[in-house]
Amino acid sequence: EVTPELIAALESKHPPDGPLNRTHLSSSGPAPVFEHVIFDAIGGSDIKKAAKSTRGGCGPSGMSDDLWSRMLCSRAFAREGDNLSNTLARVTRRMCTELIDPSTISSLVSCRLIGLNKNPGVRPIGVGEILRRIVGRTVTQFLKSDIINAAGPLQLAAGQEGGCEAAIHAMNSYWESDECEGILCADASNAFNILNRKTALVNMRFLCPVFSIFLINIYRLPSKLFLHNGKFIMSREGTTQGDNAAAPVDAISLYPL
Repeated sequence: EVTPELIAALESKHPPDGPLNRTHLSSSGPAPVFEHVIFDAIGGSDIKKAAKSTRGGCGPSGMSDDLWSRMLCSRAFAREGDNLSNTLARVTRRMCTELIDPSTISSLVSCRLIGLNKNPGVRPIGVGEILRRIVGRTVTQFLKSDIINAAGPLQLAAGQEGGCEAAIHAMNSYWESDECEGILCADASNAFNILNRKTALVNMRFLCPVFSIFLINIYRLPSKLFLHNGKFIMSREGTTQGDNAAAPVDAISLYPL
């Protein structure tokens, strides 16, 4: 049940947008440029591959992962599926190379929002549109090596192979070493939702230029998070759950720390 208390708790997890923090900018000079032609390699086959590996609940539109996979990949819609996948590939390429009017993709970046009872407290769970996740997966897979290089070796949320296993072995080895006197574990509270979005987007132009235009397009304006009673709250800061790009954005944005 969506109660006023639940809405208030969820709104407290999604703070208002803050000003650009110039003291945390990676650089004040001109942003590096990149050749937009690299994205010409994204094609319909990449969209189909992403659709086949995209699973999970549906977003506000109600269009499921099975539906999108069937429309794009089923032999029953061979020609239509090819046309749709090629069209989505063109959309993806444009979102990676041009700054578009963010109001035209407001529905694409909207999410369903579920309040999970932690007893005590509430954990917000966002469920993005399947189409957004297909496009996001296509982009993050295409730029995987660039994202990993930008995030650095100590950040394991950017797609490094076996990253968690390596971290476990490294910490275990350090714990058992003679030099270790103790290990401090720090956990950021509500980390995904309190990242300064404006500062992160500006820094992305320097830390991972090839990824930056796509992120500016999907995060330039606040997105709607719909509750199941039809009401919504706004996501103005941080990254949005249900977005394939969310973890890489956080990983790269926290690299200066």
